[in-house]
Amino acid sequence: MNQKYELRLTGDCSVSFTAEELLAIEREYKEYWGWHEIRDFAAEYLSTDADGWVSPEDDFDEVQRLNRTMFGRYMKEMAENNVPLGSARRNWPFLEGL
Repeated sequence: MNQKYELRLTGDCSVSFTAEELLAIEREYKEYWGWHEIRDFAAEYLSTDADGWVSPEDDFDEVQRLNRTMFGRYMKEMAENNVPLGSARRNWPFLEGL
């Protein structure tokens, strides 16, 4: 915890992590925020909220088509970046109807 925050506390920190644990924490942190970025981008692009709600004023079939298109582009990019496709698929926020 000392690595990220300057708390200016006296004494030794009672919590410590191995180098391996720190790498795992950093990886999970990046994955967590990556998931939020994907969800926020998809929601904005599809004009929906985080739950996938589509306004009655929007053409639902068109939103689903856009979702399929963006999902395909996303999966292609993930494959090009050697991201396991199962993991990439789990990160896409709107899988229903694909």
